[in-house]
Amino acid sequence: MPWGGALTGIGLLATCLAAGTTAPADQAVPLLPGLLLYGFGGGIVATSLTGLTLAGVSPADTGAASGGLLTAVQSSEAIGVAGIGAFYGASAASGGYAHGFLVSVAVLAGLSVPVTVLLRVLRPRVRERSGGGEAGGRRR
Repeated sequence: MPWGGALTGIGLLATCLAAGTTAPADQAVPLLPGLLLYGFGGGIVATSLTGLTLAGVSPADTGAASGGLLTAVQSSEAIGVAGIGAFYGASAASGGYAHGFLVSVAVLAGLSVPVTVLLRVLRPRVRERSGGGEAGGRRR
């Protein structure tokens, strides 16, 4: 569902707008709608990517494929947190904490664009079942 990526980007842009237009002491409530949209969109993206990845896997290999997928997700999330954290640190050092937050959220919003495009372009490949009446053939 490509609109999950779009929802994530919209949520991040709303968060960036709210953070840029309110005083830091008063940001809790104005940030909430954008962060909710971001979280909801992120959940849709995660489930879409899981379905997309596992769609072409045979039932016998689903466990291994799922384990590989979760390993890749955890690794990429750790790298992403480290990258955005470094970006935040560099931005905050030059312009303050609020500036670092705004720049980091803007970068994340920009990254949601290729995610949305990829979710739109990539389509799951459904494996054709081998014959024999039973889905996937016979097992012994």
